[in-house]
Amino acid sequence: MPCHPITEDDDKDWISQISRKFKKKEIVEKLNSINNADFNPKATKKTLVEALLYSLREQIDDMVTNNDDDVKHNDDDDDDDDDDEPYLATDDPSYRSELDGDLDDDDVDDIEIDGHKDNHHQHMPCFISSWKDPTFLFCVGTLMSVVFVRGNSDKQELQIVPLNELPGQLQEHFFDPIWLLGGLFLYVAYYYTKDYVSDSFSSATRMEAGWYLWNGAVIHVMMDGCAGGGWFNAKEGGGWGMKLMNANYQVLDKRFARTAPSGEIAIATVVTQTELFCHSILCLIAYIGICKRAKWADAVALIALSFQLFGAIVFIVPDLITGCPNMQPFDVNTCLPDATMFTFFYFWFGVGCNILWVAIPIKFMADIIKRQ
Repeated sequence: MPCHPITEDDDKDWISQISRKFKKKEIVEKLNSINNADFNPKATKKTLVEALLYSLREQIDDMVTNNDDDVKHNDDDDDDDDDDEPYLATDDPSYRSELDGDLDDDDVDDIEIDGHKDNHHQHMPCFISSWKDPTFLFCVGTLMSVVFVRGNSDKQELQIVPLNELPGQLQEHFFDPIWLLGGLFLYVAYYYTKDYVSDSFSSATRMEAGWYLWNGAVIHVMMDGCAGGGWFNAKEGGGWGMKLMNANYQVLDKRFARTAPSGEIAIATVVTQTELFCHSILCLIAYIGICKRAKWADAVALIALSFQLFGAIVFIVPDLITGCPNMQPFDVNTCLPDATMFTFFYFWFGVGCNILWVAIPIKFMADIIKRQ
């Protein structure tokens, strides 16, 4: 082995490049093709790449030693070499190391071991997001929850939907046309990124991409945008669609039930429709940029996060500093209600979710600034 390990700073970019460009099986085949028997085919991908680069360097060194007279350069050639600019991985449009972070061997390790493919970190079929992505799991759980529970504001009770009513609930929920809008969002995201979907992204990148993908499709379009909003001229609550979800929104916040002051209702309208027509588009573009490792992805993501952060602050902070008159389904101004199943679901859970849209955008914005 060389005195200076191959993983020094000047070689990290090459290791990352090769690891992202080629599968582990291909690297093993290349090592076999250059007659390098001194490696473990079950080693990590990063170790195999290091072995490959070292072997190639040894071969090049041997060639240079054996043909020393043939590879000498004259002064003119040296001048030309001085004019060459050093290679920067960040200038390669197919590489975005600032976003992906350090190479995670587990994330890109997809070789078949003993006949079994290691898909522990495998992405979804059409998206770089993982099945275990927390944003995805939260959105799916929230979308499905309205089928099984309903709130009674008068009795302040959380009621479980009887089993005999579940088929009707499911039919009403899943045959709502708003699902088509959410599906259209996901299809556009898939169409523009299908050639870039792979397991070569780090865990942090896939989680960040999932935040924009599932927020855009589910939260900004289907839930807040359509179920929560869409009642400009309605005398009573009622969104663009998602009837079961809208019914829970009305229990969750008086601004959605249109029993709050007109000024408060106007604020809620502006926030939800900005989510529908602006936040969603920004999230879609940010997701596409991350998948393509585009240089502009961070800029768009920063704009999307700024909108999310400001919208959450405008929606929840005025209510918090005035005793939570809207974000609770009972006529007692308090931000610390008694702990019951009803208040947990329709106050603590609802308010807590809004806080996430303050904390997470701040976290991702800090990450972007650090990368820059």
